[in-house]
Amino acid sequence: MIIKKPSDENICIVPDSILAETDSYSLYLGRGENSAEALLCRVVKTTADNGLMYAEKMLLDKLSKLSAELESERIAKQGDDGRRIHYDWLFPVCDESFSCREITGRRINTFKVLDASWDTFVPFSKLKRDIKVDAKSAAWVLGRFLKLQAFLDESEYCHSFSFNPDMVLIAPRAHRMVYIGWFDILKRSSDNSLARTNIDSMLDATSSWTKRNDEDGEDEYLNWLSANKGRFDSGLDAHVAYYDFLNELWGKGYHPFTFNKDGVWKSVNNYV
Repeated sequence: MIIKKPSDENICIVPDSILAETDSYSLYLGRGENSAEALLCRVVKTTADNGLMYAEKMLLDKLSKLSAELESERIAKQGDDGRRIHYDWLFPVCDESFSCREITGRRINTFKVLDASWDTFVPFSKLKRDIKVDAKSAAWVLGRFLKLQAFLDESEYCHSFSFNPDMVLIAPRAHRMVYIGWFDILKRSSDNSLARTNIDSMLDATSSWTKRNDEDGEDEYLNWLSANKGRFDSGLDAHVAYYDFLNELWGKGYHPFTFNKDGVWKSVNNYV
């Protein structure tokens, strides 16, 4: 399928490049006809949902702006040490949002990812479909989720339902994660029930995809996930407590993303 962007560049969507599909939209990996750059494309199934697509773009624009503001505030307070918080690595940039005549006026949102290419990302659901992830790799993914929740608390926006792990893309070689489930959104209410729901959903999902064999503290890690459900109303509080626990359990340090199948450790690169 070839569609036309307002910027006059054709997008080629390969039919078998679908990443996700719901009752409301399809999510594709596309590519500009005159460009090698990959684009993520969300296409709604009816024009009735065009307004939600525009709302998605507005939200992501606001999140990008807030991320830059928080980065600037940190530098102003602490000085520029070259390090960055990089909240903007956890969500995509909505490149364009437009109605497309070729598909009867349905709206399309195209997305870019900062400082990386979509070609390096893979759906996390694909990696964990048949096998479970080792605890340290699962801990890394959950840490990114909690960081994202802390940022959403700052933004006063939250995903309208429990987070969807099928909307997670990871780039194992680059140690990057991006969440793409931004279609359904709402303004945060004054209570913190949505943050608590999201955090508890994250803890449950992490337990489900983590293997349990009591190697290197994995049982202790999984027990912590179970014991802390319902504890946190704030993403930041959860993030701080979580990393305090991880640093005590395993110490600080880099762990390559790996998982185990039939007792054999393999690099995730074999599956990308």
